[in-house]
Amino acid sequence: MGYGKLPGILQVEEAKSLLDEIDEKYKPALAIMLFTGIRPEGEMSTLRYSDIRWGKSIGLKAEHTKTGRERWIKPPENLWSWVPKSKGLVMPSYNALNLA
Repeated sequence: MGYGKLPGILQVEEAKSLLDEIDEKYKPALAIMLFTGIRPEGEMSTLRYSDIRWGKSIGLKAEHTKTGRERWIKPPENLWSWVPKSKGLVMPSYNALNLA
């Protein structure tokens, strides 16, 4: 049995189009997932703005990673234009973002 079509890698224009079209409140979460590969359920659903060293790195707590180890991700510089300095959860709701 086949697994179906694997997801492709988005081109820059496709990623920008997605980010331009989505509601403003979901842009930071979508950008972080697109630019870093952070999983939406588990890692992203618990990510807080306080876990982000703005302009430097994003920290994932051990209890939320699939390896059970703390991880620090250094994203590409262009991510920061999509992520504000804010408070609270980065992704208010995975279901709402998924519907958006």
